[in-house]
Amino acid sequence: MNSKSQVIQPGIESFFSSNRGEAYKSRMLLWGFALIGFTISMLRAPHTGTSVAVMAVSFLVLIGLVDYFLLRQFRPGQLVLQVTDEGIESPMLSGPKKKLPWESIKGVSIQAIHDQPCLVFALSPDLGLPDKKHFLTGSNPSRPHISLAGLDARAQDQLAEAIGRRLRNRSDLSAVDITNPVREVREFMESVRELAPMPWVTSFLVVANAVVWIAMVAAGAKILGSPISMLYEWGANSTSAVQNGQEWRLLSSMFLHGNVFHLVINMAALVSAGLIVERIYGHRLYALIYFASGVVGSSLSLYFASQTTVAVGASGAIFGVTGALFVAIFQHRKRLPKSFSKQMITSLSFFITYSIIQSLTKTGIDTAAHIGGLVAGSALAYILPERLNIEAFHRLRLQRGVIGFALALLATVGLVHFAPEAKVDVEKSIHGSATVAVGMKQFAELMASLDQEEKDVAAGKISIKESDERSRSVFAPRMAEVLKTLRNGYLPPSDPRMPVLKATIRMGELMEESLAMQSVFQPGSSIPVPADPARAAEIKQEMVAVMATINKAGSSQ
Repeated sequence: MNSKSQVIQPGIESFFSSNRGEAYKSRMLLWGFALIGFTISMLRAPHTGTSVAVMAVSFLVLIGLVDYFLLRQFRPGQLVLQVTDEGIESPMLSGPKKKLPWESIKGVSIQAIHDQPCLVFALSPDLGLPDKKHFLTGSNPSRPHISLAGLDARAQDQLAEAIGRRLRNRSDLSAVDITNPVREVREFMESVRELAPMPWVTSFLVVANAVVWIAMVAAGAKILGSPISMLYEWGANSTSAVQNGQEWRLLSSMFLHGNVFHLVINMAALVSAGLIVERIYGHRLYALIYFASGVVGSSLSLYFASQTTVAVGASGAIFGVTGALFVAIFQHRKRLPKSFSKQMITSLSFFITYSIIQSLTKTGIDTAAHIGGLVAGSALAYILPERLNIEAFHRLRLQRGVIGFALALLATVGLVHFAPEAKVDVEKSIHGSATVAVGMKQFAELMASLDQEEKDVAAGKISIKESDERSRSVFAPRMAEVLKTLRNGYLPPSDPRMPVLKATIRMGELMEESLAMQSVFQPGSSIPVPADPARAAEIKQEMVAVMATINKAGSSQ
C-alpha cells in the first residue's frame, strides 16, 4: 500500500496515505527531535543508570502518545478519502458529517492550513450553516476540510483531477472548479530549486561552522559552554581587540559558537532561510549577503556587547539572510503564488519580531549584531537583483554586486572607526583574571603554611624563637611575592570579584608588614613582642576589619 496511494474501482476512487506524505515526514521529525531532546537532557547533567532508564521510558511514552493520537490516522495505508458518484467521503472530514453530496458543494480548493495541505470545501448557503469560525476549535461549519498531509504531491494532484472530472460531468456543478494553490507553491519551489540544484555555499557554511566547533571541542572546549578565554583565543569579536588592530575578528567570530545548542540552532536557521536565498540570488550574491551582514553585525556589536566581553556566532549573518528573503518576497509578492508570499511574509515577520524582542529581554545575546545583520541583509537585498527576473539578474548582478560590496565595506569602516573606546580590555581581563586566580591560590597556600607553622610551634616541633625568625626570613618574602602576583592581575571595575581582590591585597600588605616587623625579647621572657607595639596593634585592628570585608564580599558572590 505504501507504493500505491490511489485505488480506482467502478464509481469510486480511493486515496490512501503513504510514506511520502508530509505527515510521515512530520512523524520522522517528531522522533528525531525527541532523540535530540533526550540527548540534550543527558548532556546537561550527569545521570545514574536508573535515571537514564526512567527518562528514556518517559520520552518513549510521551512521544508515543503524541504519535498515536495525533498522527495515527496518517500512517501509510490509512484511507484518507473516497471520491464517488454521490459525493466525497472521509473519516478525516472536519465536523460531525463524514460525507458531502456533490449538490451541497459550491467550491473546492486545496490550500495550506497550519502549513499542511488540506482539501477545503465551500458549502451551499441553502444548507443554512453558519459561515464563521468557532472561537475555540477554529472550525467553520460552512467550510469543512480534510487534511491531505498523508498524501504525497502526486496523489494530491490526482485527487484534484478526480474531483475536477466529477464536477465537469455534472451539469448542475459544471461552473464549479477546484483551485490548487498548494500545487502552485510546489511548482514555484521546484522552479526555484532548478535555479541552483546544488546550494554549495550554504553547505560549505554549515560544514565550516561544524568543523570549527568540533576542532574547538577537540582542543578542550566544553560541549555545553566554551570558556571566554578560549573563544577569544580562537577569534571571538571584542571592541578592545578590534581597536588594537585585530579587525579580522569581525569575520572570524562568525564561525565560532559558545555551545552545541548555539551551533545547532544557528545552522538550522541558516539551512531554513539560506537554501532559498542562495537559489534566488545565486551563489556569489548570496555569499555577499551572508558575509556582509555578518561583518556589519559584528561592527555594530562593537558599540554594545563587545564593549565588555566577547561576541561569537553566525546569528548576525543569518539575520541578514532572513532579512534578504523577506525583502525579495515582499518586492515580488505580486508575481509569486499568493498563498506562498502571504504565508512567507507573515511567518518571516513573526520570526524576526519575536527573535529581536527575545534578544532584547534576555542576557547573553548580542542584539546589536542581530539588528546590524538584519539591516545590512535587507538593504543589500533591496539593491541586488534576484533570479526571479532572470533577464534583469544577468544584466545587473555585476554592477549591483559591486555597489552592494562598496556600501557594506563603507558601513563596516564607518562603524569600526566611530566605535567608542572599549570599556574593558578583554585580552587584559582574560590574562589578568588568570593571574588573579594564581595569586589568590598562592595567598591561600601561604595562609595554610602560616597556620601549620603555628601548629608546629604548639607541638614543640619548632621553637618560638625559630618561628619568629622564619616570619621575617621566609614568610615575609613569600607574602611579597604573592602581592606582586596579585598586583599584576587585572579585573574589570564591574567584576564582582574586585572587592575581594582589593581586600585580599590590603590584607597581604598588612600581613607582610607584620611578618617583617622586628621583635624584641623582654628580660626573663621567651615570648617575642613587636618592636613597635603601637603599630602592631593598629595592624591587628585593621586586619580584623579587612577580614570582615572579605567575608562579606565572598558571601555575596
